[in-house]
Amino acid sequence: MEDDNIIDYFELKAKLEDEKIEAGLLKKLVTEYSKQERKLFELVNQKNYILGMAAHDIRNPLASIKGFADLLQDNSIGELNLEQKEFISIISQASEDLLILLNDLLDFSSVSAGIIELDLKEDNLSKVVFERIRLIKPAADKKNIEIIFNNPDLNEKIFFDRKKIIQVVDNLLSNSIKYSYKKTKVLVKLFYDQKEKSICFEIYDSGPGIPKGEEKRLFGEFKKLNVSPTDGEKSTGLGLAISKKIVEAHNGIIYGKNNLDKTGAVFGFCLPKGVN
Repeated sequence: MEDDNIIDYFELKAKLEDEKIEAGLLKKLVTEYSKQERKLFELVNQKNYILGMAAHDIRNPLASIKGFADLLQDNSIGELNLEQKEFISIISQASEDLLILLNDLLDFSSVSAGIIELDLKEDNLSKVVFERIRLIKPAADKKNIEIIFNNPDLNEKIFFDRKKIIQVVDNLLSNSIKYSYKKTKVLVKLFYDQKEKSICFEIYDSGPGIPKGEEKRLFGEFKKLNVSPTDGEKSTGLGLAISKKIVEAHNGIIYGKNNLDKTGAVFGFCLPKGVN
């Protein structure tokens, strides 16, 4: 009996020693993980700061290049021959593409750093959407795409940051035009979700849709799907990621999916009606 007690004593002592070692190792791992996580957070913030500074410093001279190119295109300082006009047109278009990219990078660096200050005011989302459709119509006309606005007279008012939601609406409208085939239609819907007490915006394009298995990549940063705009338009892969952060800052939801009834994709977002 005494031998059994001795054995039990040493087994218990060994077990306690093992638990002590395991607890020490766990504590060490947690401490190291926290340290590395903090370093990663600092590096990401540093990257976003450098990215934003670089984009900001490049944007101003690039805007000047585009401005002078447009001035030459307008024949404001003399007539150009056909070859010169072609070259100036290329410079202007390339500058515009780069400006779009730089603006996206600046927005991305801000929202990634958590800098989303909302100026919430009660407004009519329907009027905002109607205005943005009018502004993007020339781009749609170039591809003979008809934009149909369903329920443009929705008078429900909600609180939102007008400038930032315009950015989201513009991004979704622009994408729908980029990814729709020529001579097709784009349907825009606005409706009140009674169950969620939210105002929802949806847009149905007439394009190739979202490739199977890539739905989860839609709102990722710098994520491009294995599908391209239908007429060679440019895409930075940042617009949806920025839009997601803006909508979520409003306590709303944003989504994208394939249109099960027809070809193409459906993108939308919902904003809560209550003040948050």
